[in-house]
Amino acid sequence: MATIERGNWSFRDPGDDISDGSTINDGNFSQAVPDTPIMVGKSLIINGGNFTNVRKDANWTINKANFTQKSFCSHLHPALISFGLEECVEECLHVIAIDEILEGSTVYTYKDAKV
Repeated sequence: MATIERGNWSFRDPGDDISDGSTINDGNFSQAVPDTPIMVGKSLIINGGNFTNVRKDANWTINKANFTQKSFCSHLHPALISFGLEECVEECLHVIAIDEILEGSTVYTYKDAKV
């Protein structure tokens, strides 16, 4: 058992870096895709940290932490494609504005979306 005070495990499953029975007080565990399972089946006590797009596991005791589900737009975050984010089409669900400029030119404005 260990106590985790800080660390960055974003866009990957920490695997054996976090042992069963550990207490997590802080750290970044963000994932690129909503509802991503990580540290599955481990009994953990979570007292803090960033768990964006992480699926809560039934074996975890969560006292407080940031558990948010967010749909990232690949137009805004192209580097996340290498971490499993699907590439968005031009007129994806993240479009918040479409501006026609000149003849035949279109400018799209994108924003990440809460899930």
